[in-house]
Amino acid sequence: MVQDDPEPAGWQRRVPHLNGALKPSFAAFRFPWCRCRGAADLVGLWGADCPARARASSPYRVRLEEDDEASWIGGTRWTDDNGFFSISVTALAGARLRIWSPRDAAYGYELIVR
Repeated sequence: MVQDDPEPAGWQRRVPHLNGALKPSFAAFRFPWCRCRGAADLVGLWGADCPARARASSPYRVRLEEDDEASWIGGTRWTDDNGFFSISVTALAGARLRIWSPRDAAYGYELIVR
């Protein structure tokens, strides 16, 4: 269940509005990910492709924005059969990373390397 209950005291997931319009939190819900480890400029990332159809491997790419330049990190990668991934990438502090789902033609939320 991802849609809000019409009653304010009911379930409030805060993903789509009652009228069906997607809220900004939808990107984080659809493609959650986080920095899970790292040393110096090596960044460990964990994430998932959460749509219901993600019960199989899903394609994804990682977008890096650093010093006002954007580039892809490697080619298309694939999640495991449950829709999860765990990778390590090189990125400096202040860099911005985003997951791109070619299947959905959509980005997840931005993660800033600290």
